[in-house]
Amino acid sequence: MMQVSHDTSGSHATLRLNGSFDMESNAPFRSAYRQALNERALRSLTLELSGVDYMDSSALGMLLLLKGEVEKQGVTVILAGCQPFVLRVLTTANFHRMFKIA
Repeated sequence: MMQVSHDTSGSHATLRLNGSFDMESNAPFRSAYRQALNERALRSLTLELSGVDYMDSSALGMLLLLKGEVEKQGVTVILAGCQPFVLRVLTTANFHRMFKIA
């Protein structure tokens, strides 16, 4: 099961994800990003994925839902620290065209 922690500093928030990013991650992931989006000054959100060792298609769906919510608020999402497997999944699904990958 995935663990999610987050910090907010001014207009930037970071969510650190650890473990398998799959269907079981839905509730903790949505709860964490919605809490971050409650910050009125938020302008950017980094998902630190260096601790994610597995990602499936349900995770891609969750990222798309997140993108839809943040765009309404003018928040930029950055996917950072991707392990090779995760980066391969993201690029195969063309997510590098929708998200900034650092």
